[in-house]
Amino acid sequence: MSEPDIENPAATTSVEGEEITDTEEEVSARDALVSWVESTLARIESLSTKELAWCPQWWDHPEAVDRFSALHRQYVECLAEGSLSSWWVDHWDRHAPQLFARDGIFEQCRAAGHKTNSERTRLLSTEMPPADWEP
Repeated sequence: MSEPDIENPAATTSVEGEEITDTEEEVSARDALVSWVESTLARIESLSTKELAWCPQWWDHPEAVDRFSALHRQYVECLAEGSLSSWWVDHWDRHAPQLFARDGIFEQCRAAGHKTNSERTRLLSTEMPPADWEP
């Protein structure tokens, strides 16, 4: 997948040869998430850098994106409600270990640099259930 053009409100990306045009709303949401991740991480003092597992290409880790997106949504909600303390305890403190621990999401990028989705071995493979499967 090519990098999105965050300067263009109707950016076009290419996925496996197919061009996809993002709506202005999708681009705006993506920009808000990127800005929030960068500004929030810049303010975190409780993470020890010697134990920290991090990848500057965090946006290429699907689970990290999902966790950061959830954290961002909850942050905005808690900020509006005046309950940031509960965001730290109930949300950040629960996700941070999964994101930054030595055995967390970014650990494979820690020593040798970023690994793409196809290079990471931690992703689980799945198979479609049979047609007669009922949950």
